[in-house]
Amino acid sequence: MFREDVYYKVYYLIDKGYFTVVTMQWFDENDYNQELFEKDEFGSPLEFDSEVEAEEWMNKHIKVEYIDPALRNKRLPRKQDYRLE
Repeated sequence: MFREDVYYKVYYLIDKGYFTVVTMQWFDENDYNQELFEKDEFGSPLEFDSEVEAEEWMNKHIKVEYIDPALRNKRLPRKQDYRLE
Protein backbone atom coordinates (compact mmCIF):
# COMPACT_ATOMS: atom_id res chain seq x y z
CA MET A 1 0.00 0.00 0.00
CA PHE A 2 1.29 3.44 -0.91
CA ARG A 3 1.29 6.41 1.40
CA GLU A 4 -1.08 9.05 0.08
CA ASP A 5 0.38 11.86 2.17
CA VAL A 6 3.61 13.81 1.82
CA TYR A 7 6.69 12.38 3.55
CA TYR A 8 10.39 13.16 3.68
CA LYS A 9 13.56 11.16 3.08
CA VAL A 10 17.28 11.74 3.46
CA TYR A 11 18.90 11.42 0.02
CA TYR A 12 22.52 11.47 -1.11
CA LEU A 13 23.14 13.76 -4.08
CA ILE A 14 26.02 11.89 -5.64
CA ASP A 15 26.89 14.68 -8.08
CA LYS A 16 27.07 17.21 -5.22
CA GLY A 17 28.65 14.96 -2.62
CA TYR A 18 26.21 15.66 0.19
CA PHE A 19 22.92 14.56 1.76
CA THR A 20 19.71 16.55 1.59
CA VAL A 21 16.07 16.14 2.55
CA VAL A 22 13.62 15.43 -0.27
CA THR A 23 9.86 15.87 -0.17
CA MET A 24 8.11 12.78 -1.46
CA GLN A 25 4.78 11.30 -2.44
CA TRP A 26 4.38 7.72 -3.62
CA PHE A 27 4.60 8.69 -7.30
CA ASP A 28 8.02 10.33 -6.76
CA GLU A 29 9.74 7.08 -5.77
CA ASN A 30 10.70 6.09 -9.33
CA ASP A 31 12.38 9.47 -9.90
CA TYR A 32 15.12 8.60 -7.40
CA ASN A 33 17.87 6.00 -7.22
CA GLN A 34 16.64 3.88 -4.30
CA GLU A 35 20.20 2.98 -3.29
CA LEU A 36 20.93 6.63 -2.42
CA PHE A 37 18.30 6.95 0.33
CA GLU A 38 19.54 6.60 3.89
CA LYS A 39 18.31 3.33 5.34
CA ASP A 40 17.54 1.92 8.76
CA GLU A 41 19.25 -1.11 10.30
CA PHE A 42 16.95 -3.42 8.31
CA GLY A 43 17.79 -1.84 4.94
CA SER A 44 14.52 0.05 4.57
CA PRO A 45 14.68 3.70 3.48
CA LEU A 46 14.04 6.10 6.35
CA GLU A 47 10.77 8.05 6.09
CA PHE A 48 9.83 11.05 8.17
CA ASP A 49 6.50 12.77 8.68
CA SER A 50 8.02 16.27 8.69
CA GLU A 51 10.93 18.02 7.07
CA VAL A 52 12.12 19.18 10.49
CA GLU A 53 12.21 15.59 11.75
CA ALA A 54 14.29 14.52 8.72
CA GLU A 55 16.70 17.44 9.19
CA GLU A 56 17.09 16.67 12.88
CA TRP A 57 17.90 13.03 12.09
CA MET A 58 20.42 14.11 9.46
CA ASN A 59 22.08 16.61 11.81
CA LYS A 60 22.39 13.96 14.49
CA HIS A 61 23.75 11.16 12.28
CA ILE A 62 25.69 12.78 9.41
CA LYS A 63 28.86 14.85 9.58
CA VAL A 64 28.24 18.52 8.81
CA GLU A 65 30.53 18.53 5.76
CA TYR A 66 28.25 15.93 4.14
CA ILE A 67 25.05 17.93 4.69
CA ASP A 68 23.46 20.13 2.02
CA PRO A 69 24.94 23.65 2.50
CA ALA A 70 21.41 25.11 2.50
CA LEU A 71 20.62 22.99 5.56
CA ARG A 72 23.91 23.49 7.42
CA ASN A 73 22.81 26.83 8.83
CA LYS A 74 19.92 25.09 10.56
CA ARG A 75 22.31 22.80 12.44
CA LEU A 76 22.84 23.64 16.08
CA PRO A 77 26.49 23.16 16.98
CA ARG A 78 27.33 20.50 19.53
CA LYS A 79 29.53 21.52 22.43
CA GLN A 80 32.46 19.38 21.26
CA ASP A 81 32.32 21.06 17.83
CA TYR A 82 33.01 24.58 19.06
CA ARG A 83 34.51 24.44 22.58
CA LEU A 84 38.26 24.90 22.92
CA GLU A 85 38.59 22.95 26.16
